[in-house]
Amino acid sequence: MTYDEIKAMVQGKSLPLSAENSDGEYVVIEGNEKCYILTTAQHNGWCRINEYYPDGTITETYEK
Repeated sequence: MTYDEIKAMVQGKSLPLSAENSDGEYVVIEGNEKCYILTTAQHNGWCRINEYYPDGTITETYEK
């Protein structure tokens, strides 16, 4: 997934949004023009936080 794909997906909607991914995990989508943040509640008890930037940069961190 890219910044532009997320931008197109959330266009016209108010953030934050919640969704379910293909693995059945819950995802919260937050952000603005500078960055989109997707927090995934993984089945293993950890939260994966991905930040997507317009320049193509993607970061990934984890929290318990």
